[in-house]
Amino acid sequence: MDKGYVTKMRKEVALMELLLELFPTPERLRRFLHFLPLGTSVLLNLPEEGSMRHIAFEAVDELRRRGLIDVEFFDRLIEERPDYDARIKQIQSEWLIDINTWGESPRPEQEPQTHADTPAVFVSYSRRDSDFFEELATHLKVLQRKGSIRLWHEGRIRAGHEWEQVIQLQIKQANIVILLVSADLLSSDFMWEQEFKEVLKRHQRGETVIIPIIVRPCAWSDSPIASLEVLPPSGKPVSLSPDTDRVWVDVAKHINKAARRWRDVK
Repeated sequence: MDKGYVTKMRKEVALMELLLELFPTPERLRRFLHFLPLGTSVLLNLPEEGSMRHIAFEAVDELRRRGLIDVEFFDRLIEERPDYDARIKQIQSEWLIDINTWGESPRPEQEPQTHADTPAVFVSYSRRDSDFFEELATHLKVLQRKGSIRLWHEGRIRAGHEWEQVIQLQIKQANIVILLVSADLLSSDFMWEQEFKEVLKRHQRGETVIIPIIVRPCAWSDSPIASLEVLPPSGKPVSLSPDTDRVWVDVAKHINKAARRWRDVK
């Protein structure tokens, strides 16, 4: 196998491709998932119909969100298909390095010390929009380095943590909530039934600010965020902009202004 195989592909796609090879039918994949810890809850959130590729991608997404892609997960894959041992271990090494890196608490030498008046920023997004999140995070790095904001996203959940509890805690502590809005986020039952209800209550009480960013074309004007101010102005999706860097610069400025207003009020 080419050493650059995993690094050339997103780790999610690499794992999805592996699952497609190991479990070529929905029945075989569902049987494997059924016997995983919390596997029943994963199965409940998988689509009943669609291509095998789509089902496998959703399975990876659900497993990751629950912190289930750990050493035990890959050990079970090897038990199922020992003939794929080398392939599984290669992808495992990439996933576990990534999980450990994202899951570690910020070290003093990595991020400046923040203070009580540093607003916490929570970012909610679909894994299908992770590229947009990475672009946003890059443009917010200057604000983080200055100690103007504290950025949190679900990628910081460590394997084995109760992911729903962790997310709910972060939402309750967030001063600014950023939504990367797309059709995938709008279709997430967990997002609108769990995350957004709590965020909207806090927004209405003046405890947090919601900043929806339209990243891909979707029917956002018919969604619960329709009454909120969205970015980019007029709701033109980031994906349709000829200069996305300029869009993200403007978004970062808007977030910085929101952070300043929060500190002034506080």
